[in-house]
Amino acid sequence: MEYVDINGISVAYTEPYSASYKLPGGVAFANLYCDVVTEKVNTLYELCSGPGFIGFTLLSKGLCDKVIFSDINPVAIECLLKTIEINDLGDKVKIFWSDGLKHIPYNIKSDLVVCNPPHHPELYDGCRELLQIDLNWELHKNYYKNLHKILNKNGHSLLLENSSIGKADGMYEGPGSKISDFFKMIEQNLKIKLVNTFKSELESKYYFIDVTLENNNE
Repeated sequence: MEYVDINGISVAYTEPYSASYKLPGGVAFANLYCDVVTEKVNTLYELCSGPGFIGFTLLSKGLCDKVIFSDINPVAIECLLKTIEINDLGDKVKIFWSDGLKHIPYNIKSDLVVCNPPHHPELYDGCRELLQIDLNWELHKNYYKNLHKILNKNGHSLLLENSSIGKADGMYEGPGSKISDFFKMIEQNLKIKLVNTFKSELESKYYFIDVTLENNNE
């Protein structure tokens, strides 16, 4: 297991995860979020967290008080537990093993959901399936179907997506996504609504989808 210092938090990681500050890499994706998350929230939830580079970065910058992490990969859970242990973060962090939102307790709520999800809807040569493939967008479909259950009033979901069809670090990356791929999923859940979509100013092939509750007055 290796460690990277993120503003005073020693974050544990190991293969197949990368802590690179260059895209594609965990800290690099965290920096994309630092460019757009500017207001502090109480509870942040990083879905498909891996070792938690995004969540721990935002926590280290004082942009949240508490963080929830979830991932399906036992390796990611092991990394998260080690980071909590060596930084004494047990009072600020919760961890769940979960396939998307399928195993998240009903009483878990957050003010902001962040996620660097699997970006590709089909298998391709050289892919790391668990990290990179959301076959037929099934994880995304389930996420938007159940998103309202984990958002606090005035809460937001801010997912990072990848529009690229080409090469990443010299390797073929597989088909990415279009913003329109996710519109129908969002529209089918009458309890949520699309707020905005926008490209990352730091890396144009990446874009964010901002979603909130349909009626924040209830």
